Amino acid sequence: MSKSFQMIYGVKYYLSRRKPSTRDNLVVFPVITPRDGLLFYVEEGVMKELEYVTKLSIRAVKRQRLRDITLMFYIPPNDLRQGTVIVDKSHVMTIKEDILGNKLVEVSIDVIPPGKRELISVKQKVKLKPFVVGEDIEFPQTEISKTSEGRLQAISEEIIAVARKLRSENSLDTLINCVRFVRGHVRYRRKPYRLGSLFALKSRKGACIEIVDLCASILKSLGIPARTVIGYVIGGSFHAWLEILTIKNYWVPIDPTMGILGIGSRWLKIYTEPKPGTKILRVDAKEKIALKMEIYLEGEKIK
Repeated sequence: MSKSFQMIYGVKYYLSRRKPSTRDNLVVFPVITPRDGLLFYVEEGVMKELEYVTKLSIRAVKRQRLRDITLMFYIPPNDLRQGTVIVDKSHVMTIKEDILGNKLVEVSIDVIPPGKRELISVKQKVKLKPFVVGEDIEFPQTEISKTSEGRLQAISEEIIAVARKLRSENSLDTLINCVRFVRGHVRYRRKPYRLGSLFALKSRKGACIEIVDLCASILKSLGIPARTVIGYVIGGSFHAWLEILTIKNYWVPIDPTMGILGIGSRWLKIYTEPKPGTKILRVDAKEKIALKMEIYLEGEKIK
């Protein structure tokens, strides 16, 4: 018996307790449940090419002239299951690709007259496809590591104690154990700000970002490289998931909150965090400014 399906941009998606039979353009993700129940996330169809637009509006807080402003922000990059092309932009921009594969846009504004707004936009075409982590994929796994990446993905004695219980000789089983643990341990609850892995572990509460932070802390303590992705689930909301480094030295996505190894075509990556807590937008300005950033997908503002 499956739940009622939903359809968006050419893709039908639903949860099912029965594994659907194989057919063209159908992708099935086994869902890792806290009690080892049988559940599948299913996508059918091909996601159409999408228009993704980043818009920024900037003005002075006081009625004054603004000078020498620099904005830096992330836009969706290319990776093994996501292709993007910039088709229009409002200003002369520098677009760089960093070591993580992110696309970082830099815009410099010389002057904004008093009472005026500067409108900045970048339009992209985005093509998405699903990626399923296969049963033959392996991850580097070492002895317990105490190397921490700050407060958000801290590696404490409590984290290490959990990691030791979840570790398996098979690295894929270790990953599954970790996802199963965080899904069963943390009750989903939205927070106005990011509280990190130790909060999720001790309070047993958190949104997708705390679930991701906890999963990342556990995996890193076992020597499995993990990094956080900030993005958007089409038909849903802004979201966070992980990428894990394989022994063949490429990164694969997993979604601990959803409980799937891989991600469907509805998952749109905006950027990979260079370090936990990295924001989508940075501003260098001498005067106080009012700044608004909005993102539109197929003409609709996403939230």
